[in-house]
Amino acid sequence: SVDALPELLQTAQATIAGHIKKSKQFFSEAVKVGAIKQNPFESVAAGTQHNDERSLYVSAETIEKVIAKAPDAQWRLIIALSRYAGLRCPSEVLALRWADVDFVNGTMTVTSSKTAKQGKAKRLVPILPQLRPYLEDAFDPEADRCISRYQISTANLRTEFLRILKRAEVEPWPRLFHNLRGSLETDLFEKFPAHVVVAWLGNSERIALKHY
Repeated sequence: SVDALPELLQTAQATIAGHIKKSKQFFSEAVKVGAIKQNPFESVAAGTQHNDERSLYVSAETIEKVIAKAPDAQWRLIIALSRYAGLRCPSEVLALRWADVDFVNGTMTVTSSKTAKQGKAKRLVPILPQLRPYLEDAFDPEADRCISRYQISTANLRTEFLRILKRAEVEPWPRLFHNLRGSLETDLFEKFPAHVVVAWLGNSERIALKHY
């Protein structure tokens, strides 16, 4: 409506692009089933859903400062898995089991609900030297999951991370966990071929180069 226009204009460009794309898909289906004759969004350009202002590189030095203020081994591991393994948080981090961690061969088998629909439910991720100490520190042979908390609800995950950042006197970045994953991908692109990096992180090369 016209009344909602000022608020809509204040919305991030990426969000607006997403709304337009979904609207085009919705009305396209309506045309297919004969509910309407023409898609009113057919000629509307959606724009990009990528927002450069929300992409921020978080250095290893910064994240070590943050990890040092984490309350316990599990929280240190949550942050380390996000920055040094590029796991999606909370989904992949909380799904990781100790049975998936191969300390001998230096790899982890990561289960991803996000890529399962594309037939890639699992991927093999190297245990980088920066990550290993936090895995070893949190290891519990009697536990099933690497992170036993937040299995019922992830409601306090972001809140607690913000508390940790405050204790570390580090300004929060735009996308708390996603920017950590993106920062690792940036590091890896400098050392390894793109197809190897995206296989580790579960992205396509097109998506990786677009977002990172």
